[in-house]
Amino acid sequence: MEEKFYTIDQIADLLGMHHKTIRKFINEGKLGANKVGKQWRISGHDLSTFMEKNDFSVSKEDKKKENEFEFAS
Repeated sequence: MEEKFYTIDQIADLLGMHHKTIRKFINEGKLGANKVGKQWRISGHDLSTFMEKNDFSVSKEDKKKENEFEFAS
């Protein structure tokens, strides 16, 4: 099974936060991410770990939205 990867904007939308907040979490080491070219990509595993550590939950509507995201090449 392939690992899903998300952009900062996708994570911000999913968590209901500003993209600058997500970037801050990455820079502070709170959210794992990998640089691909000039853009950050967050793995599904890193997102799950971040959400568990910070007590986030995702509604059914947001889970549906998450399934619609695809890796942007």
